[in-house]
Amino acid sequence: MFGPCESNGNGLHGVLIQDGAARNTVRNNDIAYNGAMASRVVAAADNPFYANAIYGNSGEGIDLGDDGFTANNNDSSITLPVQAGNENINSPVLGTAGGGAASGTIAGSYSSRNGWYRSGLLRRR
Repeated sequence: MFGPCESNGNGLHGVLIQDGAARNTVRNNDIAYNGAMASRVVAAADNPFYANAIYGNSGEGIDLGDDGFTANNNDSSITLPVQAGNENINSPVLGTAGGGAASGTIAGSYSSRNGWYRSGLLRRR
């Protein structure tokens, strides 16, 4: 029998995907109360995260690489290290958000190399 969620985290990462792992979908999970990053992806690609609740961890929500926060790279002549996970694609940038209980508006931008990308926004529980 398990106790409250706060006692079920671990001392390291909640999810660790590494060493060339591919096509692992992380979906509909509570990734919480871990002693390090909630999720870390190192030297691996094509591992989507969908509709997860990520909260209460000691480190970042999702760390793509083994280096903490990775800033966006808007200069295609700069080669980032291979271990940066997710093939070094940029993160979307949220510009503004506002609204009320029934509707809202968001604005942002995304800049990366040519290709198909999926981005989503989820409400907080």
